[in-house]
Amino acid sequence: LRRDNINVGLLRPKVLWPIDEEALCRIIDSGYDTVAVVEMNIYGQYEVAVRASISACRSKPKVKFVSVTPGFYPSPTELYVSVKRVIEFAE
Repeated sequence: LRRDNINVGLLRPKVLWPIDEEALCRIIDSGYDTVAVVEMNIYGQYEVAVRASISACRSKPKVKFVSVTPGFYPSPTELYVSVKRVIEFAE
């Protein structure tokens, strides 16, 4: 994504709950306007929690849900295509 001049960051939590709001806000407040939440389900359960946690941040980015096929780990190419599609749609 960076090769395509898309400014991206990654927050890979060690635990899903509770969300580390301080780390999340530090990343978001450093200049990101869209957050892509990648989940291996079709319901967006973690996206809901991320949206709630973002309310503590100064910046209020768009939050987009990226669903990957449950039960299968996505390849880097699949993640690239999915995240890029969501980010471009958000613009």
